[in-house]
Amino acid sequence: MNNRKICSVPWKEAWLNPELKYGLCCKENQSIIDHSNSQEIGLDQHWKKPSMVDIRKRFLSGQPVPECNLCWNQEDNGKESMRMRRNVRYLGHAEANAHDVELFENNLESLKLLEGINLSVGNQCQLRCISCNPSYSRNIKKDYDKLNWSIHDKTRFDSKNSSNASHVLSEKNIIE
Repeated sequence: MNNRKICSVPWKEAWLNPELKYGLCCKENQSIIDHSNSQEIGLDQHWKKPSMVDIRKRFLSGQPVPECNLCWNQEDNGKESMRMRRNVRYLGHAEANAHDVELFENNLESLKLLEGINLSVGNQCQLRCISCNPSYSRNIKKDYDKLNWSIHDKTRFDSKNSSNASHVLSEKNIIE
């Protein structure tokens, strides 16, 4: 097997955003993925959409998956990404092995491997969880705006160990 970085999420998890539109993952680059008609289709149809199958094929072939740039950027900066955490959850290890790859190759359109459904019901949460992002919380979006962070290359989870970001996020003028 070559040095491919495979994410288990496109095989193991279904995701619905607050508008009840299917997506790839809660960390996806939403400016790339078209979710326009996903309210009108069922899970099985979403799973077999050419765009979803294409993403799975690109993971398996080692081709770029720009929809997942947030994870790639985190890993390039030495951080543990959602891709790695989900792989540990579903595969038991951060990187897919030959057995995982074979299983994925044989299930490009099958729901057989589905283990989780991630349903987001809104963006009014007041908890401000460190693992959350502006797509789910207007209050977190305000923090990002004040810190001039882009939602595509920074998460609050990434900055929890950064003394500067932790200090800024704990300031009274940011978190009220």
